[in-house]
Amino acid sequence: MSAKVKLMSVISLFILMLGVVILGVLATGPQTIHLDGSVNFNVGDKSLYVKDVRLQEDMSSDPVSLKETGRFMPGYINETLNMSLGEGNINSYGSIMLYFDVINTVDSTGNSNMYTASATTTQSEVTVSAIVDNTQGYIPSGTVAPEEITSTMSETATIIVTISGTEGTTVDLSQITITLTIKVLEVYDFTFTISGDTATLATYTGEGGDVVIPSTFSTRVVDGQTQYIEGNDYTVTAIAAGTSSNGPFYSACSTLTSITIPETITSIGNYAFYNCTSLTEINFNATAMNDLSFYNYVFYNAGQNGTGIAVNIGANVTKIPANLFAPSGSFSVNITSVNFEEGSVCESIGNSFFNYNNSLTSITIPDSVKSIGSQAFYTCTNLKTVTIGMNVTSIGYNAFYYCSSLTTITVNATTPPTLGSNAIPSNVTNIYVPSASVSRYRSASVWSSFSSKISAIV
Repeated sequence: MSAKVKLMSVISLFILMLGVVILGVLATGPQTIHLDGSVNFNVGDKSLYVKDVRLQEDMSSDPVSLKETGRFMPGYINETLNMSLGEGNINSYGSIMLYFDVINTVDSTGNSNMYTASATTTQSEVTVSAIVDNTQGYIPSGTVAPEEITSTMSETATIIVTISGTEGTTVDLSQITITLTIKVLEVYDFTFTISGDTATLATYTGEGGDVVIPSTFSTRVVDGQTQYIEGNDYTVTAIAAGTSSNGPFYSACSTLTSITIPETITSIGNYAFYNCTSLTEINFNATAMNDLSFYNYVFYNAGQNGTGIAVNIGANVTKIPANLFAPSGSFSVNITSVNFEEGSVCESIGNSFFNYNNSLTSITIPDSVKSIGSQAFYTCTNLKTVTIGMNVTSIGYNAFYYCSSLTTITVNATTPPTLGSNAIPSNVTNIYVPSASVSRYRSASVWSSFSSKISAIV
């Protein structure tokens, strides 16, 4: 082959390759997605105010306000939002972005995580997605919300909808449905006394049943009345004291069936749950509550009209305060079971925690507990079996004294814990300890009087 022929072949090949490259570049150039119709919103029965809709056709430029171009009118929507979009020119990845700038007109709390959004379409050649961006807080400059909207920047959100397709695809907006879920904040059946950023539960205003005391709350004013709602502005640290005729839960004393006390509570006032005779469950989660006085009347006569109360101690409770369920005069609390949540970190059971309770028949104290207070279970006359965890180091005086039905105690600690005087009643017939520690228990001075009753855990 001559040099001239070779040169022509190389030039032809170069032109062919250049043509392929040019076609490839053209193939990835601007695309067009035609947009017609209107977008369907699913917002349930809550009206939504849309401040603006912005269209981003070119991903390298800022979104264009459709309000400013006259293709969108701000206002309320319930189901369908009408827009005249015409054509959108897509310059990258075959997608177009719509930004719906909304104001929540249901709540005015400033909660920035109140929305979730999703989008669907019936067009198989089109894909859509939607997210909520709470950080943009976009309100077009110079605009003012209607008088009935008391919103701030933190109460706005932007719904970002991505519509994707291939060149020449006609997108029927009426086939796209955007679902916006607005979280309706709970209004609490309580009143609170606020001091700084903490609060005391003053009164319960509900009808009873299963009641959960919130750990935090926020406030808003509706029709001139303060409402206490879901939020994080104030931390509930106390339950107020009362009297026999005017305690915080007095209005529901016969209808309250369960109460959940949150981790944040550090004090409970006298008479708080006075005469709540229908209680069947107490969920105690306070992690650092102060000790109570002996005659506190907090749970005076509680649970007496039912089959008894189950007390559940939360996993994060570090100590059980003294006198929590101590008797109030001649009226003890009708508690039938005490359950420590799995993974309990409770290290101490306070003095007189549970004394004079005549309904409890057995108790299992978790491994996390290191000390059992004096008179903790004093005169629990129907208590028959007790199991104590492996890390207990001390049992206070009279801890189980006058538990006249108590016959069996199992102690899982390998080192004998110290015993206060009369900690274990003489009517106990069997004390089970780890097999490797039997002789150690029998020889320990405080346990020697029970030597004949000590044997290995089976």
